[in-house]
Amino acid sequence: MIHNSSERGFTFVEILVVMAIVAFFAVIGIFMSGDMYHSTSFQSDINALATSLQRARSQAINNINEKAHGVKILGGDYIIFEGNTYSGSGEVIKGNSNFIFIGPDEVVFEQLSGDCPLCADITVSYENKIAIIPMNIKGRIDW
Repeated sequence: MIHNSSERGFTFVEILVVMAIVAFFAVIGIFMSGDMYHSTSFQSDINALATSLQRARSQAINNINEKAHGVKILGGDYIIFEGNTYSGSGEVIKGNSNFIFIGPDEVVFEQLSGDCPLCADITVSYENKIAIIPMNIKGRIDW
């Protein structure tokens, strides 16, 4: 049996087609993973804010240091503080400084009851993503 040398291997066109298909899937994968990262990062930062609010309320209800507790949103960071107003000190939880916040930038929970007479929903937006953290005057955080 005699084999013709032109029947062996792949042609240049076949290799180019395979490379184009691989490149197409690689580009799609990069864009999908980038979008997934941004969504996960946004959700993680929103969870940090909700957790900070819940923690401050819990500290107020438990009457830690016999004071009210609150959260101050400052430059994208969340600061858990003691007292009826933010005085410049507290525990800082890093957030995203590119977020846009609508609603109160300072939330204070009354000691023992955890009530929050000046509470309102906090809306956070970033690029095309929006999250709302609902809060009521009893200090309940529905997250």
